[in-house]
Amino acid sequence: ELERLPLLWPSTETEPDWRLACRPLGRGLWLRRSAGVLVRRLVFSHNRPMSSTAPLSSVVNPAKNEEQSLPAALDALNSQVGLDRTLYEVIVVDNNCTDRTAEIAKSLGAIVVKEPKPGIGHARAAGFAIAKAPLIATTDADSIAPESWLNDILAAFNDPKVVAVGGPVT
Repeated sequence: ELERLPLLWPSTETEPDWRLACRPLGRGLWLRRSAGVLVRRLVFSHNRPMSSTAPLSSVVNPAKNEEQSLPAALDALNSQVGLDRTLYEVIVVDNNCTDRTAEIAKSLGAIVVKEPKPGIGHARAAGFAIAKAPLIATTDADSIAPESWLNDILAAFNDPKVVAVGGPVT
């Protein structure tokens, strides 16, 4: 069971605070998906050693026939304020798309991986498997991340007690 700690930032009347801090449980912590965002902090000693060339964060974006909404979602991810684009990778998981989703994702600089097993769980797992970064964020292919979304997530991990962060995406 997860133990809730105090919220990292106070809520405001205009924007409810969805960010949580949780105590570490074993090799890593998974929070249930909340409002389109899930972040996992990996234990570096298992499976994925830190590399000087590895990005700080990987963003996994499962997609099934999202050619209409994906360009706006990727534009928002590609233009995160306060982060050089080389500090994070964007991974789009093609979950049996029959449209131009994969082609569009590649043209907008995303890494594309195909996952033949249907379902968002399989798609996320495929993206997590190829992610190079120690922090993994995931959002939906039809969600527009605010301009400081990834920077805010990374800033939360400056506190060594924080192992997961969740929040809203429009």
